[in-house]
Amino acid sequence: MLRIENLRKTFSGNERERITAVSDVSFKVEAGQLFTLLGPSGCGKTTTLRCIAGLEHPDSGKITIDGADVFDDTTGVLVPAYRRAIGMVFQSYAIWPHMTVRENVEFPLTVVARRHRLAAKGRTRLVNEALELMGMGAYAQRPSTALSGGQQQRLALARAIVGKPKLLLLDEPLSNLDAKLRERMRFEIKRLQTELGVTAIYVTHDQGEALALSDEIAIMRDGVIVQQGNPNDIYNQPGSDFVADFIGSANLVFGTCQVAGRVGELIEVELEGGVRASGSATCDLAEGDPVVLVVRPESVKTTPLAEGERAPEGQLIGTVRARIFLGESVDLLVETLGRELRIRVPADSAPYRPNSSVALDISSRRGLVLRDDRTLSLSNKVEDELGLATA
Repeated sequence: MLRIENLRKTFSGNERERITAVSDVSFKVEAGQLFTLLGPSGCGKTTTLRCIAGLEHPDSGKITIDGADVFDDTTGVLVPAYRRAIGMVFQSYAIWPHMTVRENVEFPLTVVARRHRLAAKGRTRLVNEALELMGMGAYAQRPSTALSGGQQQRLALARAIVGKPKLLLLDEPLSNLDAKLRERMRFEIKRLQTELGVTAIYVTHDQGEALALSDEIAIMRDGVIVQQGNPNDIYNQPGSDFVADFIGSANLVFGTCQVAGRVGELIEVELEGGVRASGSATCDLAEGDPVVLVVRPESVKTTPLAEGERAPEGQLIGTVRARIFLGESVDLLVETLGRELRIRVPADSAPYRPNSSVALDISSRRGLVLRDDRTLSLSNKVEDELGLATA
């Protein structure tokens, strides 16, 4: 349905340089999929989306929608945005404040080329269908400025789908909503996309949204795709420390590979402090290789310790520095080996108190072992921005 090949987009910096926003990005989206571009601010995901929409002119590459080239620098093809058969929802919704709900939804149908424009009766039918699908039929005559945030979001979606686009583009559409409404609208967007069978490209920096909505996720960093796969694979088989931490909370513990192994095999690792643990290898490793053990917060087993009590052999001893109640679970920030790990325990487990001692068992086989390539690891600045927990 959508094919992107070697897409590149730069912007002017100062007089002597250009800033690369998207660098040699390629991916394919099958018909009916919801494909998510996920990454931190400034990674190039929105620029990629705007290139697909025709709102930005790429420097080079090729974009094909439903078998037709809409951009190709080698042949000079550049189809304008209004001829690309797309619908788009912007982060700000971009609703016309001087129009009613009905007029906003109908607007895209009135600006197409005259030879493709429907008669008033046909436009009314499509507008009614879109409004009913989004549960906005009762608000058709209401001024758009008299809508709540959630209603504005539904209006933006109705306007995007009224022309029955081949491709639906969504640029962080939920970022302006409160947490409860954002969660509800996730289900609405997935229902809408599934019900219509439309192919959708979704841009977000919210990992929860990406995991909940996507058929396929591409994680971007510094203008390139660093990993692509389905949500389960991305979460459980991250290819780097950046992906492991960005797609959910992760503790990155550095150590040394004890026995050579191949991808997918269980690898034993010696960590700082002489503690041994094991995890599934994400690449071929040799004995002695420096590695990173990725341990999710929910995978660390904890046991309260009495004052002066030692941790069992093979476990770390830590001190609880903070405790956050999340309803069904509790997050603990535990200091060990001079650094902090994030641990998640059931809400009904032992009452861990700040400054109390705990034993940490990170030997769970649910961990992942990555090669420790410090030239590819996060800079201190990015670590601070992401709140990376390392030990």
